[in-house]
Amino acid sequence: MFSRRLFPVRFASSSVGSAARTTANTAKLATPDIAKESERSSAASINVNRVQDLLNKNDYSGATQVILSLSYKDLAPDALRKLSSYQTKVINHYAGLEAQELESAVPVLCDLQNKFIELGRRNLAASAQTMLLALRVGQPERAIEVWVQLLEAMARVSHLPLKELVSSPQISACALAALSAYFVSCSRRGIPVDASTALKLVPLKQVPISLAPLNNLRGQASSIDKQTLAIIREGLSELRRATTDYSNPEYLAVIAKANFQEAQTLYKEALVQQDLPEEVHAAFIRRFAETRQQDAAFKAWNTLVERFTAANKKPTVVSWRALLRAGSMSKPNGKEMVDQLWKEMEKAGIEPDEDCWCVRLESLIRSHNVDEAVKVYNEVEGSKKLGVFGMNIVATGLVNAKRFDEADELIAKAVESGAYKPNNVTFNALISAAVRARDSARAHRYLDDMAAAKILPDIVTYSQVLHALFEAQRTKGVAIADAVNSLLQEMKARKVAPNAQFYTILAHGIARSTESVSLSRRMFSIMQDAQLPLSVETFGALIDAEIKHGDFSRAKLYFDLMPKHGVPYSTANYAQMIAGALAIKDSATADKLLTAMLKRPRTQPNKYTYMFLLRNWQESDLEDPEVAALVQRTLELLSENQAALDYPLAQKVLSLGVRAGATPDLVSAAERVSAEEYDTKVANRRRRS
Repeated sequence: MFSRRLFPVRFASSSVGSAARTTANTAKLATPDIAKESERSSAASINVNRVQDLLNKNDYSGATQVILSLSYKDLAPDALRKLSSYQTKVINHYAGLEAQELESAVPVLCDLQNKFIELGRRNLAASAQTMLLALRVGQPERAIEVWVQLLEAMARVSHLPLKELVSSPQISACALAALSAYFVSCSRRGIPVDASTALKLVPLKQVPISLAPLNNLRGQASSIDKQTLAIIREGLSELRRATTDYSNPEYLAVIAKANFQEAQTLYKEALVQQDLPEEVHAAFIRRFAETRQQDAAFKAWNTLVERFTAANKKPTVVSWRALLRAGSMSKPNGKEMVDQLWKEMEKAGIEPDEDCWCVRLESLIRSHNVDEAVKVYNEVEGSKKLGVFGMNIVATGLVNAKRFDEADELIAKAVESGAYKPNNVTFNALISAAVRARDSARAHRYLDDMAAAKILPDIVTYSQVLHALFEAQRTKGVAIADAVNSLLQEMKARKVAPNAQFYTILAHGIARSTESVSLSRRMFSIMQDAQLPLSVETFGALIDAEIKHGDFSRAKLYFDLMPKHGVPYSTANYAQMIAGALAIKDSATADKLLTAMLKRPRTQPNKYTYMFLLRNWQESDLEDPEVAALVQRTLELLSENQAALDYPLAQKVLSLGVRAGATPDLVSAAERVSAEEYDTKVANRRRRS
């Protein structure tokens, strides 16, 4: 089956059109019998309703068999829509099975997924999850079979070339699951990964091969064992080595988005190339610096110098710029590092460019040497080596220090000289600083100045204005519902589309406000209609808003929608829901959420979870068997994770005591937690904020 279905000839672009024409011709020859069609449609509707009944009874096996018996021609559009809602429910049930049960269920699950594809329900998240479940139990050929059928169906419907077809993020995620299955299959059969074969299976753009398939699959791969993950990573490494063009700008873009572990992996692969371009070395130095790994950044610089010395070359300003960035982010001596590196750069005869000067100004601002930054800016600005970016850095430093008048004067001077004009970044920084200073009047004045300068606000501007609105409501009791609606209308008139971050700010603001939660619900509806990407932060804000307004059922609705939108649960989401359930004294639901949370490696409880589980209970509440069981279970988990104990949590453990199920070892650990140490941490956190 694997060899027969792996690379079908009909994957060629020309065959897609041929298949479409064949389908059209077949349709022309059909002579439907209206009575028979009506009878079949009625029977199909009965079967679809039967699926619903079986799912309500948790009879997933029976529901699966009924779905497998359905035919596309027998289904009316409304029946198809119902099936769409069943698909995710069924796949989530199978995903929750233990490995032994799942092993025998995967063939049926793959057949079921293929049936959904055949019926026209191409739920890409469900397809990706099905493929990962097949990988989890060591059946990679099944995963590839799902991918092939999905890709064929998409090609028939879209009539797009395959390379274009798989360029979308959702399809790409499925393609990466198929690649993972190919790597595992090669490993099982003892054959090496072949780049041309892999790219034939998944015709992605060769540059760059995506870095993080497991991230792109939105955390659904967390249940795959470590050995399989190691095979997948090695396969990706082989594929990248064989296909990456290190001189392509897209490769630099990949480095710029990589997290530290991914950047390390890429760097090891890149060092195999002896003639690695300087721009690539510099990109790695900068990325290591940005991910707060200064040692790795300086080590990469040393490697660059060694290679260039051997080739009788010297690093140019491109690499020095990246090195200065690494020095500026060193803690706690960023300014001293930049000063030292600046002298070394001058000794090497390197003329600093605008970016170098900007890094130096940033290091001064970050170390609170605002006066020195202004002095350096005034000296360099006269020589025309700085542009609007340098002005923005210094102006931002001044307004963050609440020296608004000086910032205004700096900008006015630059405008009068005709050197450059303030831009969106300038005003966004000013508005942001005014918001942080809780000066909403000044924030609105800057918005008026922006309009007077004929600079159109962007989404960042409006996000800051939204912050200002909620700050005014929080500190001065100003009603904001009408103001937010007006803001949305203005954005619509200016054709500035709200993005996911804007709506997340809105949801967080609503959660903290005393006004109606209707704005939050309207926001979610707009986001769905606009097909905006929904993040774990967005859902967290929506859940928070509903719980704080006392509507746990609506919060649960958002929580249940997360997998359907391909958004993985976080520990914070479970903690929110547990807190919401316990706020309405629903300990049974809290216990179920805790059970589900423990099954996911990436959502293990933390100190906040434990506090939510314990904080509302007193010793008298333990008379309730459900409460007593939940508290005892929580204390047992906490016994195994005593590192989570902080002072408030320790005091709660001591107040409940041994009677609630706390072990002597846990009680002893709670007694050792220092109140002074906790107070110091809180004070430091407040000072930083």
